[in-house]
Amino acid sequence: MKTIILLIVITSLLFEGCMMGMMGGMEHGSEGNKNSQMNSATKEVIVSHYSLVAEFPAAVLNGQADYTLNITDRETKQNIKSAEVWFVTGDENKQVEFSQTKLNQNLTGEYSASYTLDTEDSKLIGFKIHSINSEHFQIPIEIFIEQQAVMDHSEHSGIMGYAPYMIGGVVMMGGMMLLLMSR
Repeated sequence: MKTIILLIVITSLLFEGCMMGMMGGMEHGSEGNKNSQMNSATKEVIVSHYSLVAEFPAAVLNGQADYTLNITDRETKQNIKSAEVWFVTGDENKQVEFSQTKLNQNLTGEYSASYTLDTEDSKLIGFKIHSINSEHFQIPIEIFIEQQAVMDHSEHSGIMGYAPYMIGGVVMMGGMMLLLMSR
């Protein structure tokens, strides 16, 4: 009898309590890992009296991300109304296969593009700026990031993610109830 009680106590400690799975207590750091892998990035480049700030959102596999570039005059703090901006994507290993799309300024004064990463391979994503306010650059300003898409596991969490813990908890709870009732 003492052996059975000892086994039940040890097993329940392994499951960290009978009801942990039911109460959502068994996260195993999944949110922490997801947040550390899925951080957005911001890059700022200062050229002449212009500040160029590119926002690179976290890339989720097969999820659309909106990339933005904001160009401001550092002296007046006003958005630049005229610039030739291209959104560029491609494989780092395949220098030939780059895609470029010319962008127009949106209503908020930014240049933005949507892009969907459909593989887990690393991609170079960024902006090329050929001119600002009719000031043409011999060498375009480039703001790039190497990005790799990660799977979004938030859709897969739910009852199946907790199934082993719930089953173990139910078995342990039943075992303890039987022991207490048999006394």
